[in-house]
Amino acid sequence: MGRSRKNALQVYLSDDELALMNDRMKELGYKSKSEFIRKAAIQCVLFNVNTDGIIAELLETKKEIHKIGVNINQIASKVNSTDMLYKKELLELQEGQKKIWLTLTQTLSTLL
Repeated sequence: MGRSRKNALQVYLSDDELALMNDRMKELGYKSKSEFIRKAAIQCVLFNVNTDGIIAELLETKKEIHKIGVNINQIASKVNSTDMLYKKELLELQEGQKKIWLTLTQTLSTLL
């Protein structure tokens, strides 16, 4: 009886890529490269990720968190110099914390 698979596929890998593939095969219990490649090519779910958009979102989030951190540091400096925290500053801290949470939540929702 002959082979059921008649089509050959030749793939070139760098030394690092081959080592990574061999490591993954071993981790997952595959002994045959052909079987591993077939499973990976046919059954794996692949995602097309726009890394430019992700990086832009993360950089914007970093800027927003930095601004909030500067505001918190100004309030902390004032508290340290006067030993008093006014209700207005406490509300600003709480608002800053809400902004951080909102910014992170929005960033995560765009990434997922």
